[in-house]
Amino acid sequence: MKYLFSVLFICVLFLPMFNSVTKIFEFERAKENRTFCDSLIINIGKLDKLPKECENYLNDNFEFRTPLISTFHQIKLDVLYVSPHPENVAIGYNGWHFITQKEQEIYAGQLNFTKEELSKYEKEWQRRKEYLEKKGIAYYWVICPFAQYVYDYQMPFNMRATRAPRRIDALKQRMSARFPNLIIDPIPELIKARKNGRKVYYKNDNHWNLRAGEVVAKQIIKILKARFPSKDVPFPDDYYWKKSIKKGGIYQEFIGLNELTEKDENPIFRNEQALKALSYGFPVMPEFPYPDQYEMRFVNTAAKNKLKVLIIRDSFSDQLLPFLKESFGETVFIFDSWKYNLNEEIIEQYEPDLVLFIGLETHIKNFIE
Repeated sequence: MKYLFSVLFICVLFLPMFNSVTKIFEFERAKENRTFCDSLIINIGKLDKLPKECENYLNDNFEFRTPLISTFHQIKLDVLYVSPHPENVAIGYNGWHFITQKEQEIYAGQLNFTKEELSKYEKEWQRRKEYLEKKGIAYYWVICPFAQYVYDYQMPFNMRATRAPRRIDALKQRMSARFPNLIIDPIPELIKARKNGRKVYYKNDNHWNLRAGEVVAKQIIKILKARFPSKDVPFPDDYYWKKSIKKGGIYQEFIGLNELTEKDENPIFRNEQALKALSYGFPVMPEFPYPDQYEMRFVNTAAKNKLKVLIIRDSFSDQLLPFLKESFGETVFIFDSWKYNLNEEIIEQYEPDLVLFIGLETHIKNFIE
């Protein structure tokens, strides 16, 4: 008994080394949204950097790194009720998480549009308007809000206290005279759905969910019915909702835990009519990290309107896709690396009747940069 703690201490010290040889315990490396140091290169000419490089290598390749970090993060989250990485994620009420970084700066009014930027938006949309209207193409801009604007009451108080006038309101006011029907803002409909008991954003991810996709798709179709009164633009109604459990989400990577789950719902269509078709093969932007998602094409031969729709999008349209593709004769989704370009080459070849630009408001400066 006298030497028990000494022996245990020595065992703890040698256990990682022993496990590195025997591999009795193996752990999957948790995603940490960064690049790990997986190799150590000794440069005789730069030995002054070697101690720091050795430290980084040992930190990233310590045998029990994953379970120890996971336990530490779990204690901070479940016991201390604080974010393991407050620079990335804030912990709200009732299990809600909120991305910080750029979204919080926007929410706090630190990235409001200048008069010069508002003027650039006006000029860019004038250019797009002239091009599209010359070809007889209808167009709309759906600006997707992040969760803070819909679930502000679930945010921690220190974040709520920084709320500033929304910069999109300034943009809508500036654009309303020359482009009165251009911007589709889903916030009122999303808040209405939330008050009616629907969850419209994920707690563990910064995206809205498929319930929100249903709400916003209905809003878009209602507008298009008025825009194309002679066309039959239906909203699909032959589906039901199936409950499921969603694992993970972007906050799982930011927080460093692999056990985050939440309740989810998915629409199940009884008679899905829009089927995935062979793509046109538009050239993928070389810097785009998800080339398999660049172009998606759906054809609905049963659609009466025969409308051809082009959707320039980001990941927020994933939740709209199941509903919108059912409403038109043909729908092409283009994920152009968060650029939201006019994509004239695609328009010239595809010849759409309607172009929808759909993107998260965090990235909309890409329209003018």
